[in-house]
Amino acid sequence: MGPTTESTFGDLLRRLRSEAGLTQEDLAERAGLSARAISDLERGVNRYPYRTTVQRLVSALGVEASEAEALSELGRRPGRLTQSLPPHRSAPRSPTPVLGRESELEMILHLIRWEGIRLVTLTG
Repeated sequence: MGPTTESTFGDLLRRLRSEAGLTQEDLAERAGLSARAISDLERGVNRYPYRTTVQRLVSALGVEASEAEALSELGRRPGRLTQSLPPHRSAPRSPTPVLGRESELEMILHLIRWEGIRLVTLTG
């Protein structure tokens, strides 16, 4: 496989699929995706696939590590975090004591520390 000079995820995916001798339908079946999804990726309709989609495509194509990394890089949305977040810290201390709200405070701390929650809004 040659050096990666493609400018988009779709360009590289199309080249890798062609070099593997696969049709869009063949690749879709191997990767557990729809042929429409492969078509959309190659045409640039969907330029930033999910990480799991990229992993499925890499596995289905059986590409070298350098090609897999290039595919991952081109599929990464600009500004997307590439490093893990720092470890959770404790909540800042309140300038005034929170009286009678210990259970609510614990619930808020639980939400803040839970990886699935990106935003907690408090009012009142």
